[in-house]
Amino acid sequence: MKLNKRYYTWGLGGLLLLAGCSSQEASAVPIVGQSMSDDITIQMDGRSLLPQLTKTLKINYKDGLTIAEVLRNEGQMRLSDDGMHISAVAGTTLDPSLAWKIQLNGHSVVPEQWKQKLDKKDNLQIELTAVQRNPKDKPQSARLSVNGGTLNPGLSRAYINVFHDSLTVRDILVNSGLVKLNDNNKAVVSVEGYSPRVNEQWILKVNNKQLITNGLDMKLQPQDIVEIELAST
Repeated sequence: MKLNKRYYTWGLGGLLLLAGCSSQEASAVPIVGQSMSDDITIQMDGRSLLPQLTKTLKINYKDGLTIAEVLRNEGQMRLSDDGMHISAVAGTTLDPSLAWKIQLNGHSVVPEQWKQKLDKKDNLQIELTAVQRNPKDKPQSARLSVNGGTLNPGLSRAYINVFHDSLTVRDILVNSGLVKLNDNNKAVVSVEGYSPRVNEQWILKVNNKQLITNGLDMKLQPQDIVEIELAST
């Protein structure tokens, strides 16, 4: 994409690294070859929007294990407060027009069925889907990446926004729900409730190029990556 020189200066940036963590109750490990055990298989499919999340995991089977327990304890997934949908995977939240669809052994499972107990060798498929859209459609997206760097390494988030022709940097910041802008919506005040200290600042970039004045008005293109980085002044 060709960016307007009004909007940025050259700068270095980094992409958000998505990483999971191990669970305590139902441990998940990457699959290595065929398994003859009673493990539960989880097949994650991020499709074209989140291909880095496409993987196969194994969960240790135990008597009475439910779908909800697997989702809650797998490590990468975070459920909503009411426990009725997956709100984030590996720190990545979604545009409202996207959702994670769950199937058990090839059959769709709604949240009301998540208390269902699993059997040995069951297969859970968790697939990124577009809500109220033709399944054959392949929506394009832009991505917001939050990077706390060495100053706040725990502040690492991502958000996927379905692309449309009028999508701007400001739109993706507001839509994410992660970012608070100032009163005139021209600068980032806080991210996930964190405001920079006296010796810190937010650096805003698109595709590794730093934005300057009026940069939030810039229109995005499919696959663009907007990054907010916490840096020293």
